Amino acid sequence: MAEQTKYLFSNQLEVFKNLAIARMKVGLGAVLLLTGEPGGGKTEFAAAVARGLGANLYKYQCAPDRERNLLYDHDLNGIVTRTNAWLKGPAWEAFEASQQGFAVLLIDEADKTHPNFDAFLLELLEKLSFRAPKNDENDESYAIVGNPENLLIILTSNGRRAFRSEVLRRCQRIVVPFPERPRLD
Repeated sequence: MAEQTKYLFSNQLEVFKNLAIARMKVGLGAVLLLTGEPGGGKTEFAAAVARGLGANLYKYQCAPDRERNLLYDHDLNGIVTRTNAWLKGPAWEAFEASQQGFAVLLIDEADKTHPNFDAFLLELLEKLSFRAPKNDENDESYAIVGNPENLLIILTSNGRRAFRSEVLRRCQRIVVPFPERPRLD
């Protein structure tokens, strides 16, 4: 069996990970923004924090013009049968999970989105809630709410575009350096 290379966090990133876990364990949710080159360990950081909390990691891979999928997606079979027209997206699942315990929502490569995504993201981060869509004419929409004491939101960016200052003010930020040979075991 071939031996797999293991990624070791830098000292600064290890401290940042431990602080995020400590904040969550005392009921202080957080929003983190990790920036750096592709392959630097940003996504692995999110997975490590989730493991440290014993939480599920809910991942959304950003892509232009698909931002709505962060919240929900169409269920084509449900539309045809009029039973359930929506599938829960990663934010919906993470927000619901945060009502029962720790949840980590990873919004990966947020810099790939359209700049207008920042307004949507800002509202999501401020309110930690959004309206679920109605399934049919008889259903009422309702709020999907995240528990700020149990919810950790991690944004990653490869630096393709700058985020609005209002989004940046709501995040603890760290630059993730590309791992050099001593940090690859």
